[in-house]
Amino acid sequence: RLGAPVMKADGEAKESFVDYVLGNKYAGYVLVILTLTYLLNQVDRYEFSVTKISFVTSVDYGLISGPLFTIIYTLTGVAISYYGSKLNHRLVLAGALIFWSACTALTALSTEFWHVAVARIGQGLGEAGCTPFATKLIADYFPKHVLGTAVSFYNVGIYTGYSLALGLGTFLAGNECGSAHGCCPDPAHAGKQLVCPFSNATCCAGASGACCPDTHPFCVTANGTHSCGTAPDGGNSIGGGGGAVGLGAGASVPTGALEPEGSWQLGYVVFGVAGIAVALLIILTVRSRATSVDEDDAEAEREKLIDAEDGGAAAGAAATWGGDLAVAATHEEPPAVTVKEIAFYWLSSPSLILLCLAGGVRNAGGYVWAYQTEKFFVDYQGVPKDTFSAYMGVIPLIGGSLGALVGGIVSDKLVTRKGSGGEPLGPIARVFVIIASCTLAAPFAAGALALSVPTTGDPTAAPWGFLALIPSNVIGEMWIGVCMTLVIESVPSHLKAVSVAIYLFIISNIGGNMPLLVPVLENMGLNKKEALLILFPGLYALAALCFLVVAVFIRRDISRARALERERLLSGRSSRAARSAAARQLSVNE
Repeated sequence: RLGAPVMKADGEAKESFVDYVLGNKYAGYVLVILTLTYLLNQVDRYEFSVTKISFVTSVDYGLISGPLFTIIYTLTGVAISYYGSKLNHRLVLAGALIFWSACTALTALSTEFWHVAVARIGQGLGEAGCTPFATKLIADYFPKHVLGTAVSFYNVGIYTGYSLALGLGTFLAGNECGSAHGCCPDPAHAGKQLVCPFSNATCCAGASGACCPDTHPFCVTANGTHSCGTAPDGGNSIGGGGGAVGLGAGASVPTGALEPEGSWQLGYVVFGVAGIAVALLIILTVRSRATSVDEDDAEAEREKLIDAEDGGAAAGAAATWGGDLAVAATHEEPPAVTVKEIAFYWLSSPSLILLCLAGGVRNAGGYVWAYQTEKFFVDYQGVPKDTFSAYMGVIPLIGGSLGALVGGIVSDKLVTRKGSGGEPLGPIARVFVIIASCTLAAPFAAGALALSVPTTGDPTAAPWGFLALIPSNVIGEMWIGVCMTLVIESVPSHLKAVSVAIYLFIISNIGGNMPLLVPVLENMGLNKKEALLILFPGLYALAALCFLVVAVFIRRDISRARALERERLLSGRSSRAARSAAARQLSVNE
């Protein structure tokens, strides 16, 4: 349960996530603001996929929404987290949010493809500064026993942001003729280039309001007859070559009336302005912490021991806004992060590298399904688009969000549960939560591909394929916040931001390029269902095996990270006796 207490290693109950937030309301406020920031990150990213711009072709779209964006986003993430680690994390995050939100809003001013491309690159540069610094702030405000739930709550922004882009973004863009669903049936709009939702096609054919296929995406007019062609009016799509596809007759339409009439720009403006407003909230109301709450507990114990030894007065504490959390006034800033230190730590921590590789495999399965969902159900299975939208507009939002939260809650409870030897299970329990998630979700993912769904040929068929996606999402998405929590716990405090960026770089590039294997497998003779069985539930099962290998090393590496953190905290005093006593006390506390 979200409100159930977890246990300390000595059996004493610690407060639950809910109790912690109720007792530290400002920390809860910060988490909500950071989650809202991540929601906007995802909305702005996916808004591009649901609003079709007439001067952006499908080839252009694939270029700036796929590999190019992923490479820019991940490389910049590593660079900005390295250089930004020396700056105020709150201001770096707010600056990144302002930058990508401005690029989102400026997309609305685009009149040529290169305008959109520049704005999209700007989005990638700005969005790269979100998660590394947001998760570092979360780790500063939330102690280890509720960190998994806090990070998982933050990751709910993925599913709410995606669904908001799909729903509100499409609503704001309409279908370029004032209707929110399907093509415009109004004969007055016949023949104009009205963009069909979720497709590169356009509305055409008068009152029938049909969508042109991607192979003939332009609505052209000849002798009062509207047809789908390969080029706009005035091109070579109709005439002797017979390159047009006739769809019926309608009212006369002026040649060249091809620009969209709707307001695809509105979504970009709304979400861009919202992002700038949230950035101002971060600047004005969110405080950076000099130390994490776990470090504060250790620092307080150290100061008590030092005072006992020196006979001096205890150092005062400076209260943060709201008075909920104290920061030790004597805290010394950690040394600047160096490339050598990052490289040495990562290369000497096999669990970190294996964790990223395993996360990349699991992420790849999700990427493949995200890119192929509509192609499989609508194009391959023949599911009507309104049926598809009804199910897929709800299942990822509720199932994904619930799964992310459940994963964090369960892992937080298990890490402090005692094993057969009387010792707490520790971080390895989080790994087994991920293994269980991947293993149990794989059969349901396979069921989504194999079971019946309503189609145009059989509209009364039971929707078992869609229903199988509910447990696939709830169970399968438990991994996302838990895996990121493991990365955060596996490194010392001053390496958290850059380590999260490296993690995102690895899993995004593995996952983002895996969908390219779908056509490869199809060219080898497999049909789409067979290809997806390999690259969707198959990758889930492979990820479970990869995480089993992670379990071998994770406990040792996290213990090492905590030892380095203790050494850094205890380095503020030269007294060997005080350091020894403080180390013993820290060991007892842990």
